Amino acid sequence: METSKKKNRRNILLIIIILLIFTVIGSTYAWLIITRTGLKTNVIKSGSLELEYENENDGIYLTGQKAEPMTEEEGLKLESYDFTLRNSGNVDMNFTIYLDDVGEYLDPVTEISTPVTSKSRIDDKFVRFVFTGDDESKLLNSIGTHPNRILETSNLKIGESKQYSLKLWIDEDATNDAMDKVFAGKIRVEAIQDNAGIGTDKDNPVPAPSD
Repeated sequence: METSKKKNRRNILLIIIILLIFTVIGSTYAWLIITRTGLKTNVIKSGSLELEYENENDGIYLTGQKAEPMTEEEGLKLESYDFTLRNSGNVDMNFTIYLDDVGEYLDPVTEISTPVTSKSRIDDKFVRFVFTGDDESKLLNSIGTHPNRILETSNLKIGESKQYSLKLWIDEDATNDAMDKVFAGKIRVEAIQDNAGIGTDKDNPVPAPSD
């Protein structure tokens, strides 16, 4: 017959193996969360979750002549900021698209890197935008504040891609407080494996990645 010491050792070994299995599963699961920002063509791989981000423009900004108050009809004629999201991994994913502030931008006239300060930044209540799929334009302050301005929450099946466009302009009803101000931003995409049990929006955020 097996001694009680041998039985205890077997039980302890079994517990350790189970703990190791849960640790491996937990570690793998935690890697299936990625973040993309708009920087030309980029690919980030994390386990089997892979999101490609491609954008055709250099940046999102309102300054110079483009920063004059416009009607919606005029704003819709502006050049758009275009990008594509593609799920090139082997798992379905959920994602949220954010519009974030940036601390500086490359001035298109002077081609000099220029900081955006609290005094030089235009208030969100004066900025109007239209995003892919929107029936009409909205004011920027209607979708939250930085870093929780959500443009869309959606999903991508394996091999699926979606194209997006964003247009920004100063609202025609803007006051003098909008004069000599600038908006500079970037697209951020938070993606997570489908059915992961957590979301990607401000009410159910993705955990910050560990170093």
